[in-house]
Amino acid sequence: MCIRDRYQRRVHGDENKFKAFSGKGISLGDAGQQNTGQQQGNDDSEILLAIKYSLQGRFDTKPEESDGTIVLNIRYPNGKAASWNFFADDLVQDVYDFALYSMDDSQLKEFVLSSNFPKKNYEDKNITLEAADISSYSTLMVQYKCCLLYTSPSPRDS
Repeated sequence: MCIRDRYQRRVHGDENKFKAFSGKGISLGDAGQQNTGQQQGNDDSEILLAIKYSLQGRFDTKPEESDGTIVLNIRYPNGKAASWNFFADDLVQDVYDFALYSMDDSQLKEFVLSSNFPKKNYEDKNITLEAADISSYSTLMVQYKCCLLYTSPSPRDS
């Protein structure tokens, strides 16, 4: 340690020895992000596209339809439909994966799967199809999260 360093340490202590990183960083889910909606949307679609391509090979061979399978139809906002055979012990996450895999690349956005009757959003992805009460030949709709509207419960629901 040279004389100048000792003097600096004695006068200023160790406070000047290290400086905290002051650069601007971005982390996923950072509430302080200054991205515009369009930039954020592009980031989300790139992530979803990467996830979609990571699912390749998983949905190549459709399981045979039998007594134990649940045939699900997925409807997309653009009118496209896709169908797949699942098992009762498959997770809701598996249906989300299939919906993402079957989605057009140009339509990739965060979404929620829902049914019309009974009207229900399937947001808990870690439960089985049986536990979620999803039966065979059900149709689930893809609804983009940006387009979901909150409706307050009617007085009759209370």
